[in-house]
Amino acid sequence: MADILTLNDACRAHLHNIIDTYRQMGFTTALDDLGKGHANLDLLVDLRPDKLKIDRALVMDCHQDTRRQVLLKAVVDIARQLEIDLVAEGIECREEARWLHEEAGIVQHQGFYYARPAFEALPPIHGFAAS
Repeated sequence: MADILTLNDACRAHLHNIIDTYRQMGFTTALDDLGKGHANLDLLVDLRPDKLKIDRALVMDCHQDTRRQVLLKAVVDIARQLEIDLVAEGIECREEARWLHEEAGIVQHQGFYYARPAFEALPPIHGFAAS
């Protein structure tokens, strides 16, 4: 989903309709950047995403920051009750990954700790013209 700073009622209704249409087609939806300011908790109610991606802003130093730990555990609890899968974004060290998995129970991770972006490293696809 695109970053959405503010949504008026008409925009929310339109976005909700798009998401419902995608679901009917078999797609799942994700709400990105929770903890960054764009993804507000009210969107969990309105849009009912299948997946919630927790932004690096909340994940950073979670293994040693008790305030972040409290917030992350609350997000985990909310997500479990709403049956939303979680993905922690921006994992940069083993300690963050370990705390998120073992202490918070967030098992889906992405970030530089696992791999850096390497689009250019992908093999070429034969049979398609370059655009």
